[in-house]
Amino acid sequence: MIDASALIGALPRMLSGEELMRALRCMPEYDPDVCNQDDATRLMRLSDLYDIYLPSAMSVEVYRESIVNDLRAGVGAHPRHVER
Repeated sequence: MIDASALIGALPRMLSGEELMRALRCMPEYDPDVCNQDDATRLMRLSDLYDIYLPSAMSVEVYRESIVNDLRAGVGAHPRHVER
């Protein structure tokens, strides 16, 4: 039998609010010296824009659902396993 409290204790702390938004956000490093580089280098550095990720409401919902599913799986309370 799995010790549910040990499993739940091993899960990361659930984040919320601005703390969650900061944790989900991904911003590439910006080097102001790139402005002084040649055109080709500046153009190549533009590809860093694809590394930007700003979380949306859907990101937060997916995060919450994954945490809830992890908790349910850990304590055996997943809807498919609940006795009726």
